[in-house]
Amino acid sequence: MRIQTLFEEKNRLLQGFLKKSLEYKAALLSDEASMDMKIDLIDELSDTREQNLKLMQVLDREIEAARRELAPEQAQELQSNPAFKTQIESALHLIKEIQLTDQSLFLYIQTTGSELRAQILKSLKEKEAVSKFKSQSQGPLGDEIDKTV
Repeated sequence: MRIQTLFEEKNRLLQGFLKKSLEYKAALLSDEASMDMKIDLIDELSDTREQNLKLMQVLDREIEAARRELAPEQAQELQSNPAFKTQIESALHLIKEIQLTDQSLFLYIQTTGSELRAQILKSLKEKEAVSKFKSQSQGPLGDEIDKTV
């Protein structure tokens, strides 16, 4: 039946989606990746997720259309088919794994964003303090200090 083929395709897409998510997770958690590399990886991850979700939406619409075309006896036969039940269970398992991976990735991204904001604020405060010090030392005494340094 067409719906079984569509579910096989859905499972292949879900497996690929999970594999990619795990690869990005490993790369992001790597100590070897610089902050710039991590930002690039996050952008890539976002694009990859968006593409995968669009593909899933198209496939889900096709599955729904195929489901509506089934005669009641075909639907009954499909529901009692052990191979089809396995496909459904596999899809649900993969979706759960993807959700768990996404949750950990989003938490990591939030934490990284907070750390980056803290670094930026610290840098801005340091620059402000240096600028303030320089402006205070620009008087007659400050000029003499600058000349001796």
